[in-house]
Amino acid sequence: MGVEQHQKAAHLLAKTKQLKKAIQISAEKGVPITEDLAEMLNPIKGELDEDSRIYILSQLGELLQQQGDYHTATKKFTQAGDKVRAMKSLLKSGNTEKIIFFANMSRQHEVYIMAANYLQALNWQDDNNILKHIVTFYSKRQAFDSLANFYAICAQIEIDEYHNYEKALKAMQEAHACLVKLGSHSQQAINNLQRTMADVKSILEIQNALQNGDNQMAISGCRNMLIKPEMPPIRQSDIIALLIRALTNTKQYNEAAKALKELSVRDPGWCSSGILEKSLVQRIAKECNLDFDLIWKPTQSYAMDNDDDSDQEEIQEVLR
Repeated sequence: MGVEQHQKAAHLLAKTKQLKKAIQISAEKGVPITEDLAEMLNPIKGELDEDSRIYILSQLGELLQQQGDYHTATKKFTQAGDKVRAMKSLLKSGNTEKIIFFANMSRQHEVYIMAANYLQALNWQDDNNILKHIVTFYSKRQAFDSLANFYAICAQIEIDEYHNYEKALKAMQEAHACLVKLGSHSQQAINNLQRTMADVKSILEIQNALQNGDNQMAISGCRNMLIKPEMPPIRQSDIIALLIRALTNTKQYNEAAKALKELSVRDPGWCSSGILEKSLVQRIAKECNLDFDLIWKPTQSYAMDNDDDSDQEEIQEVLR
């Protein structure tokens, strides 16, 4: 008996309201659930007892999901009152707009978490609407641990990709507020975050000092911070870059060149990261009689990683 015969049998059973048997044959024999068959298998309220109706809708949703019709499967699970399975099916569709809409309409805590977790896997950094929904869904669920972790990720990205410590601090402050809501069992995390926030504030003070022309305060602040071990998300390469600017502003070019050497050790890809302007490095190279082309290598490590030993010796001699 071929699939077509099984399909005819399923249609006949559905027409005669033998829905459970029709569902069973469809599941066992791999009968495709067409739009017409799905409509025929859909139980009408009042014709069956509630348990049977829910069972049939759930089984129908499962079959539709297996054959990739996630949208219709979501409808069947929703009609069965199973919003969690409905959301799981919708997540497989990857339709972000419908996922957000369904989560907002469901008003169910587990669904909020599922939606927020899904949205985190998207490119939310470039889509403020998605970012807002992540925060909204975690907040509605009162999942302050997940929300604190999300804000921590935001802070890390602001530093790693944009070197923006001001925005990173704002994200950390939001994370701190979430941790406070979790109570005393998050005290260790709160203490760690407060230490990190204090360091970020110190970096912002150094940046402000540079902007206001207080280079000596900036130099002192950078050196004090560089004594400490590096603790993510703070990057010592960013602090060294601030130090190089301050040293260059005060015409301490040899010291700036030494700091450049340290930067190359800490961050071999510094030329491509945007933490120092090319013109500033050119100025240091000129004042120290360095070969700029040996220093500025956007696609390679700094001169210390150059394969040419003679070049390395030349730079080391200048920076010594």
